[in-house]
Amino acid sequence: MSIHSYWGIFWIDASSDELAKQTFQDIAKIGGVADNMSAAKYWLSNLKYQWLLIIDNADNPQIKIDHYFPGGERGHILLTTRIPAHRDYGTVGFQYSHFEGLDQNDGIDLLLKAASKPLPPDSLTERLAVSITQALGSLPLALIHAGKAIKRGLCKLEHYLDYHKIERQRVRDAQSKGFRRSDEIYINIYSTFEINFRGLENKATAQSEEGRTEAKDAIQLLHMFSFFHRENIQLEFLTRAIVYPKIEQEQQVKEQRKRAVDSSDVKKRSWAQIFNEMVVETVVLFSKDRTPPVLPEVLRDIDGLDHENEVRLRAALNELTQLSLVSHNDNDDNYSMHPVVHEWARERPELSTMEQAIWCQAAISTLAQCILLPPLANTEEDERFRRDLLPHVDHVRERQQEIQKSISRNRNKSWRPNWLFDKSTKTRTQIIQLAKFSRVYAQCGRWDEAKRLQLEVKEFIAPLGLEHLSTIRIKLDLSVTYWQLGQGNEAAELQSQVLQAHINLFGEENSDTLKVMDVLGESRWQQGQFTQSLELHERAFNGMKRKLGLDHENTLKAADNLGRAHATFWRMNNARELHTLAVEGMKRNSKLGPMHLDTLVAMDHLATDYLEINPNEYNRGEDLDLAYKLLVEVFCSRKKKLGREHPYTLWAAANLARVKGAQGKLVEGESDLRAGLMIATRNLGAQHIGTLFGKLHLGQNLIRQERFAEAIRVLIEVADGHRHMASANNGEHPDRLSALHHLSIGYKSQGKLDEAVKACEEAIHGLTAIGGQAHPYMMQLIGILEDLIGLRATSRAECISERVSEVFRAG
Repeated sequence: MSIHSYWGIFWIDASSDELAKQTFQDIAKIGGVADNMSAAKYWLSNLKYQWLLIIDNADNPQIKIDHYFPGGERGHILLTTRIPAHRDYGTVGFQYSHFEGLDQNDGIDLLLKAASKPLPPDSLTERLAVSITQALGSLPLALIHAGKAIKRGLCKLEHYLDYHKIERQRVRDAQSKGFRRSDEIYINIYSTFEINFRGLENKATAQSEEGRTEAKDAIQLLHMFSFFHRENIQLEFLTRAIVYPKIEQEQQVKEQRKRAVDSSDVKKRSWAQIFNEMVVETVVLFSKDRTPPVLPEVLRDIDGLDHENEVRLRAALNELTQLSLVSHNDNDDNYSMHPVVHEWARERPELSTMEQAIWCQAAISTLAQCILLPPLANTEEDERFRRDLLPHVDHVRERQQEIQKSISRNRNKSWRPNWLFDKSTKTRTQIIQLAKFSRVYAQCGRWDEAKRLQLEVKEFIAPLGLEHLSTIRIKLDLSVTYWQLGQGNEAAELQSQVLQAHINLFGEENSDTLKVMDVLGESRWQQGQFTQSLELHERAFNGMKRKLGLDHENTLKAADNLGRAHATFWRMNNARELHTLAVEGMKRNSKLGPMHLDTLVAMDHLATDYLEINPNEYNRGEDLDLAYKLLVEVFCSRKKKLGREHPYTLWAAANLARVKGAQGKLVEGESDLRAGLMIATRNLGAQHIGTLFGKLHLGQNLIRQERFAEAIRVLIEVADGHRHMASANNGEHPDRLSALHHLSIGYKSQGKLDEAVKACEEAIHGLTAIGGQAHPYMMQLIGILEDLIGLRATSRAECISERVSEVFRAG
């Protein structure tokens, strides 16, 4: 087959399992699926078009290479390897092909073009080029970097092999120190990189000032970039890392002033409270890091960003691009590194483990400095930026773990006492970095990872006390993560603690207190404590309206939450009015806008209002059309911003399928629900609250199609799954009650009246357990139960009558 026969050609770097997973993530992004290897393979295996997957550099015998093979029958896999045993995977023709470097003439042309030498060459130039090409094994990457070294004047064509010989020996010597790349091909390639690097080092230490700063900055950025993900390295990472620390300092001063004003409005504090605060402030003072963050000089030296400083950054980056150590994408103005260059820069022969640790920490510091913690950086552009950071945060944390393991191994071999090397205690700066990375993970739907980091932060700051602002913030962030994971009980417990701390510090009418109150209302809603949820949301909304005004983003969010609480009590007109207010206000708000995630949530809620208003009326096509239009916009926006397999995107898809079912398109709705459930089960797990939500509505869809046996199986899974969920209050969850309700419908339709009565009774007991005695749903369930008991009595009476008749006739 020719290259044009393929719909798509994809590439992964199999030189290590970590790199393979990272490059599979790139494929996952193309497919719009979750950014993991499993999702990428699943997407490829289900494509309807011919594709080619190139598995490159599969030279590690410890890796089970067939683990990377997607299923399906429409794809081809091209495996490049130096392991003879991998030939057995071949299934086409002679099973494998053996390749060397480029043809010698092609190699000469590539070298001379990279060196900007005229073609065709004269006899002397050709003879020298032949020698270099042969020495480098006609390897394209090595020839390109050799040409760049010659072009930049780092050495002349006639002297190149002398330099290369020195660097080859240097790389060979590194083998005895455990350097992982030891085969001849990589020695040749790395040697060409080293020549370019030596040129930069010489320039950085030269007597002449011309170009010295650019070269020094370039070397440091190269080291740091090797710990970023190799693609989409943005200049914005560096510029924000320069600007944001000052913004954080200004915000800290602002908050201290605000706290002083807010505290003055609360009753006078006792001497015990004042003493405790003094102790806490003393602890904070002495726990502050006295050393500056580990950063490249170009980021440390610049105080603020102006045109001159940006020129300095770009000059350093230009040094790297001229040597082909990084590549610049003019269209997106971002940078990338070839996989081999990326690995070489991180694991250079002369780079010790401790030096690796320093540059890894520089990468962590830079990424952390370009992330702001709440209440800052909540715009749509900020959301986009944090999504771009995710692969870099992943990569640098994975490399950090590798380095820590290496240091630990070396520590165990050392004769020195282990306590000399004990770095297990984290510093305040490192804890702040974890808190910032947790924000990236939480926004990208990686809530389990966000939870792990937030728990670590919470444990570190515990000595500061329950009423310290840092404790309050991390508890609030962690509670939101718990809520997203469906752990409503844990979320509510933390939020209750935070709310009480806020009331003690600032009073009930404080705007921050009202915001915490609103968040707690969301958790009470998830627990099924609808009356408490409604009361909290009403207090929060009315208080924010007085304190902040109706157009403030927090007030609009509170209006959205209050609308959902009203919808729970079937007050659909109130719900629709509040959700309309929230959607229109958020679209106008300068900090939110039409594409902000909060705006999309409000639109989702408004669409659900239109779906559920007057559900028993036949003439509601206009409402359903409005719901459909809103949900299509929400789904498409989330798909574009978050990816097709993000939990929020799947949630919108499930609601869209519900609308289709209400429009009579039951089969199409069922198909959409099953497709979403397949993704949710794979990425979130079968017992995740979002997965169970999809199953609940699949069961309802099947009931409407009169496929009762299938519906019952699905609804039993939902009821059982919710009983053991962390957010269930007294073992109950609102979605479980809905599943039991529809189970009773399914059993009734099959004539299994005993099972129907039992399911309905269980739903009533569950609603009572979560305090829903006064909820309108209770009256509906009681009415259904009375009908079922009546039907059962009638059925039993008829059976008795028929039995008596049979006995009478027999007698």
